[in-house]
Amino acid sequence: MIPNHAADIPDLISEINGQSLDVRGIFAAELPDGLLWRPSPQKWSVMAHMEHLCILNEPYITTMQACLMKARTQGWRSNGPYKHPWFGRWFTGQMAPPPEKRWTTAKNMVPDPGLHGADVLKRFLSAQGDLAQLADDCTGIDLGKARFSSPFAKVIRLSLGTGFSVLVAHNRRHIWLAGSRAHGFAGLPPHRRLSGVGHVCEDPRRLGSRPRQAGRGEQGAPRWVTFDLKKATPITTP
Repeated sequence: MIPNHAADIPDLISEINGQSLDVRGIFAAELPDGLLWRPSPQKWSVMAHMEHLCILNEPYITTMQACLMKARTQGWRSNGPYKHPWFGRWFTGQMAPPPEKRWTTAKNMVPDPGLHGADVLKRFLSAQGDLAQLADDCTGIDLGKARFSSPFAKVIRLSLGTGFSVLVAHNRRHIWLAGSRAHGFAGLPPHRRLSGVGHVCEDPRRLGSRPRQAGRGEQGAPRWVTFDLKKATPITTP
């Protein structure tokens, strides 16, 4: 939602808090392998979607906090209605799930594959708490006049109001994708869940091969060897 009046802020905070509950639910319902499972090498896991949100949201929140301080100094106060730039309104609409368009993720926003569930969840919830507090602090500020540049692309200018709407919509998009990923893992038969942490393991019966655990890889991650029954040669998956 794009806040157009100060009266919209409680609903905005409610949505932010609701997203935190949704993510808690996904993490609570999943086994560790489910959080790291990917349907293909090109797709992200549940964990990766959440880490991506942390990577993007934290710099945005810091930048928006600075924008709020400037707005207070300048005396930009209003209870609405606010005038928001067209780009922020358009970009918010593009984020709505289910995603109809796939966006190319910049390299500095791509999540680290060596993730730990508890750390990622704690980091995401901390950013959500900061975002909710920032929204509350913005009550009475002209959320259309106060504007800032994206911390990732200075040419992109957003109002404080559309800054909130873009972050919340982007959260909604990736929480939807993470939930779909978790649902996909839950629907797999047990033999399809034999994956090293964060790695896809195809159905060994379909591939005509037999998997076995091959010890620990880098940073303690399991490594798997797939034996090609036709060639009788092992293929190690890091």
